[in-house]
Amino acid sequence: MCSVRLLCFSFNLRSGKLRATSSLLGFIPMSTWSRPVVLLFCGLLLLTIAIAVLNTLVPLWLTHDALTT
Repeated sequence: MCSVRLLCFSFNLRSGKLRATSSLLGFIPMSTWSRPVVLLFCGLLLLTIAIAVLNTLVPLWLTHDALTT
């Protein structure tokens, strides 16, 4: 079983200790949004990118099929 973990490091000036925290969404260790909201945003971003790619590729495929060889 393979799992992806990201490490975030924080340095406490008072104690002088370096602390590593590991989480699945390690780039947001103390987030304003909950994990389901962040996953929803990631899904919407992925959907937007997929639609943009399809809007680029589908007309190219259609013009390629319309050309006579």
